[in-house]
Amino acid sequence: MDLFASLFFSPGLFPDFFCTFSKQTLLNTTYIDYSNLSCIINSMTTINKKIICTILALSFMYTTQIFAASDFNGREGLINGPTKAERIVVTFPMSVGLLYICDLANNIVGIQTRTMHLHNQKFGEFYQTISPKLAETTDIGAIGASNIETVLRLTPDLVMTQTYDSSVSAMINVLNKNKVPVLMLQASNGSIKDWLRTVAVIGEATGRKSRTDAYIKHYEDCLNLVKSRIANIPIDSRPKVALVNTNRGNMILRGSRTRFLYDLMEKAGAKLMERGEDPADSGTCAEILFAFDPDIIIDDSRSNEFYNTSWWNLLKPVKENKVYLTPQDDPQAWVTNWSQPTYSSLGLLWLAKIIHPDTFKDIDLKKEHDKFCKLMYGRVLNHYGTAF
Repeated sequence: MDLFASLFFSPGLFPDFFCTFSKQTLLNTTYIDYSNLSCIINSMTTINKKIICTILALSFMYTTQIFAASDFNGREGLINGPTKAERIVVTFPMSVGLLYICDLANNIVGIQTRTMHLHNQKFGEFYQTISPKLAETTDIGAIGASNIETVLRLTPDLVMTQTYDSSVSAMINVLNKNKVPVLMLQASNGSIKDWLRTVAVIGEATGRKSRTDAYIKHYEDCLNLVKSRIANIPIDSRPKVALVNTNRGNMILRGSRTRFLYDLMEKAGAKLMERGEDPADSGTCAEILFAFDPDIIIDDSRSNEFYNTSWWNLLKPVKENKVYLTPQDDPQAWVTNWSQPTYSSLGLLWLAKIIHPDTFKDIDLKKEHDKFCKLMYGRVLNHYGTAF
């Protein structure tokens, strides 16, 4: 790509606005197999280079055609596009929320139904109302071990997976050979910025840009509201907030699994412990918690196993009744958890009210929830969680 990009964005070949648009398209959403093309262009005269590159730039404006997976190296994007997104296979459940944003959840034909707790389950209100066709989806196997034969048998026009790495490379290579459009996304363990970029990518790839733009604007409005109100609160004066979660039965306080919620809490005005990148310190979670001495605990564990430990009731937030369970609209649908990316704009406001109750006392979470549901689904849904 370096050779092609250096030519394509050379000063003097294009007007500035043209270069800016084309460079953004290349780097963010559109990738092309140019291994032979770059050699051909290199042998041309300057005037012919200009003509060819102009044609290529115009083609990027009207197509999203991608031919090779080998250039991705962990980046997001669409291979073998464009796509109608009428028959979608999801190999990484954390990305399901993106399809609710795009109003495409009913187009899912294959997913890890057991991981999603959809197998032999009677659907609750959320699934029944918003995505009833999930009941007809086919199980494609475990996360990171999707059954490629099952995936191909479903004849998808879009397969969504995580960004290119060793756990998905073999599957992507098979799909690429079969000309199946594959959309690689970062949908978990990132930052809020990562999430909003991913939302923009799927909107472009599926032709749902108007919906994703509206979602991003709503999210950014929430971020700006909170940021403006806590701007004058010194960091040292902010309440200390700890996050507790579980992984395979063990408590975790930090590490990659907590990165998104840490970012959310920080933007809500929390003073946080050092994040750390190794969740293997779960055996010393009690010592870490007591050393940090939090004012507030956010419990995102969906488990009360550590509530029965000998030390839990000695924590200050427990004594002062300041342990808060992250809200979830529907207990069956984890995508509706306010700590998960899809609903995290609501989670941001909820956290801000907990951390700085006086500063955000005028924020009505029910009204915010209703507004969010109308944006996402065109209707108000019930909330069975703990937010209001």
